Amino acid sequence: MREIFVLPAERRARTGGNLYNRNLIAALTEHGADIATMTLEQATRHARTARPARYWIDMLLMDRVRSLREATSVDSRVFLIVHWYPSLQPALASRQRASLRRREAAAFAAVQGFLVTSRWSAKELAKRGVRRKPVLLVPPAPVVTPSRFIPRDPATLRAAMVAHVIPGKGILELLRTLAACMPRASEFSLEIAGSMEVDPAYAARCRAVSERPALRGKVRFAGALDARALARLYERNAFFVSASHMETFGMALQEASGFGLYLMVLDAGNTASHVRRGAGEIFDSIEALAERFCELAREPEERSRLLRRMPAPSPAPTWPDAARRFLAQRPRGSTA
Repeated sequence: MREIFVLPAERRARTGGNLYNRNLIAALTEHGADIATMTLEQATRHARTARPARYWIDMLLMDRVRSLREATSVDSRVFLIVHWYPSLQPALASRQRASLRRREAAAFAAVQGFLVTSRWSAKELAKRGVRRKPVLLVPPAPVVTPSRFIPRDPATLRAAMVAHVIPGKGILELLRTLAACMPRASEFSLEIAGSMEVDPAYAARCRAVSERPALRGKVRFAGALDARALARLYERNAFFVSASHMETFGMALQEASGFGLYLMVLDAGNTASHVRRGAGEIFDSIEALAERFCELAREPEERSRLLRRMPAPSPAPTWPDAARRFLAQRPRGSTA
């Protein structure tokens, strides 16, 4: 049976969902699977006229799931690719959160199965009452991987964040707390790689805080980086910070771990799964994360101790591995 990925019209933006879709589809195609990609409108027309297929629809299209399901034949199947849960995003008003929760529930009820990227996401689905539907667990592989070992110098606290500069990533709260707790004489650097264009007003507020005396000249907004520039960012830093309020998987965390960076992460969604013993710390608040960052900026001996005791990175999975996992778990036959 043909596998048809139903994707948003805008697929070029460097988001986790787009990167996942693009690389998984490429690996499946390389593996020889019968794969097609379509917009929702193309898939709906195809469903009415073509042979049975399995349709894998991106979570961004959750409000259109029912229309696709209604167009498919009885032997076709519709699966939802759950990259994120809109209702779990931070700073939502209670009414807005409840509305998103109802829309998610309607989409979950309309499909016949799910593709998720993490065990955390699979557990979240189970909480939503979808235990009787198949859930394929196919974690992503890193998009950026190291080519060599880079020894890290603990003389200065050098840290990176990789995230679009948007409210859900917790960047403004982190910078405000750092500005309050960081001694002005502290030597450190924090590079933030991610688009400043998604929410320009929020990005402007973050940039303004970065100009406060304790942070001025030490926080750099690198903008959205291509794979080569992102690899260089991982190579020149020793620590990686995530203040994100929700990560369904956390592809940047996976990449940073593979480059041997020490992870400092807010416990949010799947983030804790990336922190290996001796290779990072998990925090229950942005304030606690920021205070630990300030402590490390003041104490070179502590930085040296952490980096000296870090275990070697674990072997990274590959996109061919992800393709094999997908093919091994996909339901067999039209009655699945």
